[in-house]
Amino acid sequence: MMQPSDKLWSHRFAGMQPQIYAVGARVFVQLSDWDPDRFGDKQQTLRGLDTEGRLLWSLRDAELRSILDDGCVVDSPGHGDLRRIDGLGQVTHRVGGAFIEVASVGDRLLLRENGGKVQMTDLAFKRIRRLRRANSVLQPKCCRRGEHLYVISKEGVISRFDRRGKRDAFAKISAKTIEQTIADFERTSGRSALEGWIAREGEPTRVFKRGDRIDIHYWCLSYDPEADLFFATHIMMPHLLVCIEPGGGLRWSRYIAAGCCAGKPRRLSNGSWVASSGCSGVLSWIEESGEIVHRSERRGEGSLLGSDVEVVDGDVVLVTGGGLCAYDSGALIWNLDDVYSFAVSDDLLTTVAELDDEVELSAYRI
Repeated sequence: MMQPSDKLWSHRFAGMQPQIYAVGARVFVQLSDWDPDRFGDKQQTLRGLDTEGRLLWSLRDAELRSILDDGCVVDSPGHGDLRRIDGLGQVTHRVGGAFIEVASVGDRLLLRENGGKVQMTDLAFKRIRRLRRANSVLQPKCCRRGEHLYVISKEGVISRFDRRGKRDAFAKISAKTIEQTIADFERTSGRSALEGWIAREGEPTRVFKRGDRIDIHYWCLSYDPEADLFFATHIMMPHLLVCIEPGGGLRWSRYIAAGCCAGKPRRLSNGSWVASSGCSGVLSWIEESGEIVHRSERRGEGSLLGSDVEVVDGDVVLVTGGGLCAYDSGALIWNLDDVYSFAVSDDLLTTVAELDDEVELSAYRI
């Protein structure tokens, strides 16, 4: 893939901290702005466009929570209530409550209330069942295989739910598996699995050394339908990747990098995967056995990459990090400066850049 040069269209909007999403024939852009008449409270504006760049609708006080398979949006007007928005920006369904997490998985919604209870609903917010042992339902923690939903807890327990919300245990990533994966890396590399420094109360600050561990865990879960495999990504320090069979058995567990904020692996045309290590500032190309065959160079001391990657043209990997970067087999092939966020849908690349107190939304054919 060559660096995109000819813009199909572009728009400028007032706002900051832009995030862009695309699904099917719709592009969504979320912006923040500051209204002095509301004593400095930050407001969210959500806009919907088609792939020709036509602005279809704009909603104030609207925070994007989830994009549904049919291109509709579930959003919060700032106080916990949820609304379903159709492709024309019209509210079709609404539900009241203090919901702090929302995930869409096929034709089901998982909603977590402020008190910690999680319920499964249909796309019209009709309650189906309260879910047991689902202490968080942020979108990265959920995936779907066939008619079942899968949710991973911060403890690494994966639960499987049928369409009626009935649960059974699927898999667990044990503390022993985590420790063995980290210890194997330290033994073979001779290095600490962690980077940076550590400070404990009453002790002097020191750099991490071999044997140091951070006992804080947070997992993401994804499913690759072509390989019929699940992946659990440890997004706290360090970045670990666990491959899980469709029957719940662990195929392999690998140490990827020291940093946090890792993203889900994405499949390449040759059947391998690529994953971002986020705060470590590197991408890793991982073959079916779990071995790393390529790794990108960090672009500078302290440089970071976005957690999420997109794969286009079979093997070209797009990720944010000092603009929009494109990689192939570990090598940087081009970079678009000033890109803050991007989205890919079909053959359209949409980017958004910050320009002082406004943003520029641009689209390219890929």
